[in-house]
Amino acid sequence: MRILIADDQTQRYKKLIAKITDLGILRDDIHLVSSAKDASEKLEEHYYDVFILDILLPLWSEDTGDSGTYSQDILLSLYNSDEFKKPRVIIGITGDKSTVQKELASFNSHLWGVVEYSESCSMWEELIIKSIDYIKSSVIQLDVDTNLKPSVDLVIVCALKAPELSEILKLDWNWQDPEPLNDKLFYQRGSFTSNGKTYSVVAAHCERVGMVSSTLTCTNLIYHFSPKVITMTGICAGIKGKVSLGDIIFADLVWDYQNGKRLENGQHDIDPHQVAAALCIKAHAQQLQGDSNLFKEIAINYDGVDITSRPKLHIGPIAVGSSVLEDQNIVENIKQQNRKVIGIEMETYGVYYSAINAPSPPPKVFAMKSVCDFADAEKNDNYQEYAAYTSAQALKALVERYSHNFIG
Repeated sequence: MRILIADDQTQRYKKLIAKITDLGILRDDIHLVSSAKDASEKLEEHYYDVFILDILLPLWSEDTGDSGTYSQDILLSLYNSDEFKKPRVIIGITGDKSTVQKELASFNSHLWGVVEYSESCSMWEELIIKSIDYIKSSVIQLDVDTNLKPSVDLVIVCALKAPELSEILKLDWNWQDPEPLNDKLFYQRGSFTSNGKTYSVVAAHCERVGMVSSTLTCTNLIYHFSPKVITMTGICAGIKGKVSLGDIIFADLVWDYQNGKRLENGQHDIDPHQVAAALCIKAHAQQLQGDSNLFKEIAINYDGVDITSRPKLHIGPIAVGSSVLEDQNIVENIKQQNRKVIGIEMETYGVYYSAINAPSPPPKVFAMKSVCDFADAEKNDNYQEYAAYTSAQALKALVERYSHNFIG
């Protein structure tokens, strides 16, 4: 078990470190740094089970911590990019909560808890020790469980059994018969080849549509299979004028467009938490974009509704909410939240959130969904099967060409 403590007041941790070693944790596995710069370097190099972060951490060790800017920068990088290796748990610490209320408002959603340091009382040490002891026991159990079930390379999650999962299962990936993970969730194993190496894959669909179901489904799959990569495929609505029916969207950024506060005047005070796809996979999606022959073949090989144009692969933000939309007024409001948004759907935020909050090492995450309508009054099901098909085929091309790079 490895612990990182980032605080410019390093002298306060002598007794705490002694108590941590009494739990059986090696002193060499407890790293103590005094600046955001040093903490960033450690997070680039190591996975940590516990990260104790001073809310007012200075950028350099010789500076005084009087701003939450640098601590928040670290937190945002941990949640929204692949720059750092993600700790299992992040605990905030401050000398006086009453003086950092503004910072706490921004930090609380990213931390497991905030401990208030006291020179005269050891309660803050006991709270941290109890947390570490609990995490230590869960790490031991997780290691036992992981030894019993080898990691899967790729997990695919779909919201719908048909047409989304059914199109995935049409891929020539040696699919086996369904197996139960529990009394409600079934999965199928398969395999594919990239650069001469065979990779394992598991595919499943959610019990219901929506973020709650996708979050629970992904959490279950991550726990049982410890995937190196998790993805979602299927259908979504598109922003008219930016994408066409059947086009594929690689969701480089997702957020819950309904998150925030409803005010008495009817206005919506938006507070979006944006989550990004794995940058290394996005880079390969950009490579795929330029292959016009691939998308021509995808259109030609489809056996369904008449296709008038080949699909395109777009890379951009997808907004996620809990309702199926047929209202352009809501779509216009969503566009105001992010002018680059090109898709709207109901599940992907739950997938990304489950991945970034998974135990270390968390799986890389991305989604490729295809446009089946424009969330307006003309919405129908005519293009759902075709959109599910183009999504599955684009995924096949991406992972078969590049998995040896982003899975290893």
